[in-house]
Amino acid sequence: MELSESNERTTTRLLTEWLSAEYPEFRIVAATALGERDATAAIPELVSALTDPDPRVRSRAARACGRLSDPRVVSPLSERLSDDQQMVREAAANALGAIGTDRALAELIPVTQADEEALRLIAVDELGQFGSVKPVIVLIEALDDDSSTVQRAAMLSLLELLTTASMAEAERIRGTVVEELARVDVQATVPALLDIAADGTRRAYRQTAIWLLSRITGERYRSEVITCLLSVLDESDEETARLAEAALTELRGPELEKRLRVYLSRERGSEEARDRAKAVLDRICGDSSGELVTTGVDYTYVDNPADYTEQHNSE
Repeated sequence: MELSESNERTTTRLLTEWLSAEYPEFRIVAATALGERDATAAIPELVSALTDPDPRVRSRAARACGRLSDPRVVSPLSERLSDDQQMVREAAANALGAIGTDRALAELIPVTQADEEALRLIAVDELGQFGSVKPVIVLIEALDDDSSTVQRAAMLSLLELLTTASMAEAERIRGTVVEELARVDVQATVPALLDIAADGTRRAYRQTAIWLLSRITGERYRSEVITCLLSVLDESDEETARLAEAALTELRGPELEKRLRVYLSRERGSEEARDRAKAVLDRICGDSSGELVTTGVDYTYVDNPADYTEQHNSE
């Protein structure tokens, strides 16, 4: 055991010396290896390597600092966010995200306004792990980024904040996100949420997206949201289907009532999905929901005008 520890110290010392080698290739190998070996004893030398003349060395040193996750590297890494080489800036941003403390993540907030798309993407992607309301405003601003990739990353980070928040922060974050999203153009929010709600690969994000849709959907996308949530009623994951049921109830109104009656009259979906649709109809219309008072008007529930024409031509 003592021999192994002695060998480890010897190797770390040798690699640390290589950080001062004449040839940059030696310094690159040393920075990489020290990070992989979790060599915290070499942190002062790795911090010095962040200002190495060779950007490849600076980049590898930044990555190594990110792996070591020591509070001493946060400030030196933040200084590399303005390095004259993009590869170094990106490595520093990734390293701060890997460290993941509030102090490290706070350094990424200004990076959401960087000129380079790659840097903005790293920043908004990492801010989702913040665990408090601090990055909410900048993430919502990023929903209007010129890059659709950055926009989607910002939405996913907002959903991560909502999904992973501690009990102490959850209510505050939910309230802040809903309040701030209500102030922005729905073009930047609802379509992205619809994509995530329809995607069954990220269960927790999907459920949070469904909940958000019930809170921020206006008239512009109401029809699309109802269509999405009706399809989720037939989801095999019962918890997700129940969330869609609850979300639909929040969208009560004439259009939803009509769409539910169409859904039920066409005998769409499984028996469980139809039961959920009927439950929503009961809640939004009361006990008389199973009957339609026509007052002499011919009520034919259709999804589009072509359906109506086809039905009446066949009579």
